[in-house]
Amino acid sequence: SEILAIQGIVTLHDTNQLGTDWSRSTTFVAQMQAEPDNLHPTNGSSAQRSEFFVYLHRFLVTNSHGNGIEPDLLETLPQVDADNKTYHYRLKKGITWDDGKPLTAADVLFTCKVNLASLTNNPAFHAYWSKLEAFIPNPKDPLAFDVVMKEPHVQNVSFFSGFPILQKTHFDPGDLLAKYSIKDLTQPKTSKELEVWFQAFNQDALGRDPKLISGLGEYAVQDWKPGECILLKRKNQINGSPAQILFRFAKDENTIALDLKNQVYDAAGNLSMTAFLQLAADHQFTKNYHCALSPTFNYSYLCFNTKPDSNRSPLFVDARVRTAIAHLIPVDQIISMIYQSFRGQAKRMASNVSPYKKECDSTLKPLDCNRDEAVKLLAVAGWQDHNHDGTIDHGDISMNAELLYLNTSPDWSDMAAMIVQEMAKVGITIKAVAVDQSVFLDKARNHQFDMLLGSFGGTSSAEDYSQLWSTTSWLNHGSNYSGFGNTRTDSLIQKINTELNEQSRFKLSHQLQQEIYREQPMIFLYSSLRRTIVHKRWGNIRLFPDRPGMDISSFRLISGQ
Repeated sequence: SEILAIQGIVTLHDTNQLGTDWSRSTTFVAQMQAEPDNLHPTNGSSAQRSEFFVYLHRFLVTNSHGNGIEPDLLETLPQVDADNKTYHYRLKKGITWDDGKPLTAADVLFTCKVNLASLTNNPAFHAYWSKLEAFIPNPKDPLAFDVVMKEPHVQNVSFFSGFPILQKTHFDPGDLLAKYSIKDLTQPKTSKELEVWFQAFNQDALGRDPKLISGLGEYAVQDWKPGECILLKRKNQINGSPAQILFRFAKDENTIALDLKNQVYDAAGNLSMTAFLQLAADHQFTKNYHCALSPTFNYSYLCFNTKPDSNRSPLFVDARVRTAIAHLIPVDQIISMIYQSFRGQAKRMASNVSPYKKECDSTLKPLDCNRDEAVKLLAVAGWQDHNHDGTIDHGDISMNAELLYLNTSPDWSDMAAMIVQEMAKVGITIKAVAVDQSVFLDKARNHQFDMLLGSFGGTSSAEDYSQLWSTTSWLNHGSNYSGFGNTRTDSLIQKINTELNEQSRFKLSHQLQQEIYREQPMIFLYSSLRRTIVHKRWGNIRLFPDRPGMDISSFRLISGQ
């Protein structure tokens, strides 16, 4: 039952041997390690939100199945003018909201307005949405509209893939925003009535109260028990399809494994590799479950705070120090510990681009584990144990650092322990601290850390380096956690984003990767493999490299049940 996919989409074969003790329930029970911070349509930061949005919402275009950008609410992908900035869209006919009202271009315009508005509490996405110049409805066709972008960009076609389309009359029944243009809403100074409206729109209830959560997706939120579960119910029943999807939040692997053996769950994902392999080796277990390993565009990293404020010591402002630490991290041992006999499939990374992607600069090689080289680099940078207390120092600063990591899996704590152990051998004292996802993100975006051990989720789309690597994303508390960059690299990112010729763009991308490699603001560890367990009572199962990795709504109960 163990399946290893090297690339692409994995199809799990339907079983023809039905278990006599298999449930006949049409509720699909999925284990999820972390709870979303909310399900607000525009405001939120947790990755789990996107997994729910697949079922609750629909998008103009989608990339969730890894086949490239495809139309979802559109008849076709947009037509583009010769300026590579003006895009012509037309919605599919006959799509209606839950109250029976038709989807129109007015809903798309409303979606653009609330995402762009300065009063919307979504600062991490403001830079992204600022790329939109104008939205032009077609006065003769309520389904047609044009979008003008500020400049040609490699992701203009995929621009709407990550943002659900919202119903204007549900969120703005008084049609207040119709009085304001997009330009009006992006101004820092706004009217009192807008402040009142957005105060209501930003309220947490819009992302927590099932009665207020609304979307075009096949499912609606039926119930949310904080810390326990979220229940989704299919709006229109389809024979054999999951009538409900119950996401249960659980972290303890012993409990999860026991529940899986008792067939409590229909699916579990991202267990530690040790737990996954133990279950996959159990013949009785694999009679009931598929156990699949599949590639992703995600990667794990060790991030440095290269621009600490006055409250934190300037431990990692020197690239030589960061490079030295890169020589200390036993990445091969970490991969072997995590992936064991499948360690050869977890590709090491040298740059910020997944090795599965064409734009990865394959000439860059991961730095080898070399303690002598690390000690030499540290000494050249002025870091030695001058006072003989066992910890290296520079002037009046000792190399005492805090390493934050996620508490969502034993894999993280094991990795942190190995890093702490290796760095102690050269006099670097590390305190590893496990935190939950909300604390991790808050400290990362507000630059309140020394080092972070985490992961980024990638996609199959062409890379837009702005969010992770532009200096604006550091200043605006975005996802450039390290503080990497300068005017030169910002200019390079701008050129990459606007270069539509693939080969020319790849050359520019390689230049940026080489600069990041020289600076080592992050140590890129490995490209992650997704561990998926799915009950065999379900068929039509496909696994995708892009998040969330599978589409439960497309599963069907095996015939004969």
